[in-house]
Amino acid sequence: MGVQQFDYGKSALLVYNMQEGNPNRNTIVPNLLRNVRRLVDACHEAGRPVVFGQHISLPAGYQPRYYAYWLSTLGEDVGAWSEKWADGAPATQIVPELKPSVEDLVIKKHVASLFVETNAEVVLRSKGVETLILTGVTTEHGIDSTARHASFLGFMPVIVEDAVGSKKPEYKAASLLILKNVFHCDVRSTDYVVDQIRRSAGLSRSPS
Repeated sequence: MGVQQFDYGKSALLVYNMQEGNPNRNTIVPNLLRNVRRLVDACHEAGRPVVFGQHISLPAGYQPRYYAYWLSTLGEDVGAWSEKWADGAPATQIVPELKPSVEDLVIKKHVASLFVETNAEVVLRSKGVETLILTGVTTEHGIDSTARHASFLGFMPVIVEDAVGSKKPEYKAASLLILKNVFHCDVRSTDYVVDQIRRSAGLSRSPS
């Protein structure tokens, strides 16, 4: 196992739900920005794809039964939620510190997996991607769901442990433990992943 199995020369970076309206925008997100930015910059230098997962809500009348139920358990009104997260609403915008560049791709999604009812799989395969590097929020929800889904599709998931976050550290720890020891995803630091991305492109190591 290890580096040989996770080919960074065939990798793509996923920046997940780093949006203005995220409930963690003023708490967890700022703590992740530096590391996510380093990963984005490394991928740009190495010519590797960068994909942003952007949560967009369906109209209230089209929300699936489970999703409406889940929102209710959080004390959220389905109508207000759907309006807040409607396509083009301020809450949906990627935070300016990570504004996608012209070579990046933004994939709009409606649930906590990049792959459900999107063209993510087709896009990644067309770019020759085998290893998917995951960053963003939240670890135990969208990151976990996407990593598992990616593994079912045959991609090799790498979770950057200091570039994913949760407002409940115990949830993050539990999620990473299962992803690492049950699904055998690679759980690594930003320093390690940046180094692997650069090495795969023949670039020198960058200072952390």
